[in-house]
Amino acid sequence: MSIRLTSSCGTCISLTKQNICTTHNIEISNLYVCDNFVSDNRLNKIIDCSTCARFKKDDCEHPDIATVGVLCTSWAPSLGK
Repeated sequence: MSIRLTSSCGTCISLTKQNICTTHNIEISNLYVCDNFVSDNRLNKIIDCSTCARFKKDDCEHPDIATVGVLCTSWAPSLGK
């Protein structure tokens, strides 16, 4: 299992707290990614297993190791949070 930060808008330096992309000047969500993505070098503790749509569900690919603080390549944004 590879563990790394996802390349989504949620970890891009262009995302504001108001969910505005400062590069494209549009409202976005962490579901999106674009060719202008620039990773925020700080670890984003908000994006981990606890915020994954698959956390503690039957479709989690790694239920034995999925826990708060872990992020894997199967991470999917939870739309309810």
